[in-house]
Amino acid sequence: MLRRSGRLFLALGFASVSMMLMAWFDSMSADRAEALRVTRSDLQTLEQQINLLKTPDMQKTLEVLEEDMDSLRIRLVEVLTQLPQPASVLSVEYEHAVLSQALDDTDMDTIRVLRLELRMVVQHAIGFLEMLTRIDEAIPVWPHDVQACMIHRTAQDHLQVACALDFYHWNSGQQQASMVITGGSERAEGLVS
Repeated sequence: MLRRSGRLFLALGFASVSMMLMAWFDSMSADRAEALRVTRSDLQTLEQQINLLKTPDMQKTLEVLEEDMDSLRIRLVEVLTQLPQPASVLSVEYEHAVLSQALDDTDMDTIRVLRLELRMVVQHAIGFLEMLTRIDEAIPVWPHDVQACMIHRTAQDHLQVACALDFYHWNSGQQQASMVITGGSERAEGLVS
């Protein structure tokens, strides 16, 4: 009887070990299947991103993002001076400066702020909005926002507008070291009528 119970315990032990091994194997198979599914999903996402980056519009965007701060300044000056102004814009004055304090995002990238101080005399508000639209169209990639605007009516029933716009520009860590401005800001001024 003792032998029978020993054999029974041995058979039960063997069966339970076999069931635990089967459960462990099923768990490992499920984990591997899930890992494979996640990997395939990540691969598909990367392939979609690569295809998106290969589109002509995205290539132009990437080229613009590789430009330095001087190219951004040139684009701003061109839109303010070389394009014919909207009919309702009577005069444009501008001044731009790189703010002396950069915004640190990470160790690799530093965000620099180009402040454009724009002063205009316009016949009506639509001229002001057209000028902002032109700036938006000339600088479609770099994030920018209007910090403040003051609008006053002149004696000739025109509007005098003064705005501060900030354009955010970043460089990779290697380019950043040679471009950081110390002790103040760079300035450029212009007048267009």
